[in-house]
Amino acid sequence: MRRYSDAWFSAAARRKAGTIEVHYPRRRRALMPIRWYHGTFTATGRTLRLPTASGCPPLLVRLDRHVPYPPGTVRSVTLLFTDGRLWIDVTAELPVTTYPAGQAPDPGRVAGVDLGIIHPFAAAGAGGEALLVSGRAIRAEHRPHLADTKHRHRAVAARALAKGPARSRHGTA
Repeated sequence: MRRYSDAWFSAAARRKAGTIEVHYPRRRRALMPIRWYHGTFTATGRTLRLPTASGCPPLLVRLDRHVPYPPGTVRSVTLLFTDGRLWIDVTAELPVTTYPAGQAPDPGRVAGVDLGIIHPFAAAGAGGEALLVSGRAIRAEHRPHLADTKHRHRAVAARALAKGPARSRHGTA
């Protein structure tokens, strides 16, 4: 929705500036996220049952893995379409952890965690120990952007015109 909004306001500003050729973005309603709240869906094992239009059978979605939360704590599920794939976003309400007397974690052993973009997370402990997970290293392992670029170059090269013989562009006299 944010991308759609940015594109719409950008088009509006350009049209206001006098560029008439600019068109407003087309809203693809079929690809917008859809959310179901507690009581309207059923999650059992790796199957998610989502209601559809009145009088139609429900949509059964086979999940890649089990929902990581107890069934009673799941409050909503959202069906998203991003990067050519369908995703399920699960929201759960979890109880706050309490410990019996004498079994709580040691307050002397604490760690600070920093969530980031380039480095997904970094943690530092009281004794000077640290853990840094490099997001660049993770991306380099998978290299999806390199494979995608390679496939695009091959597709474009197949459509490119063959180079003709080298000759002078000046007329001979």
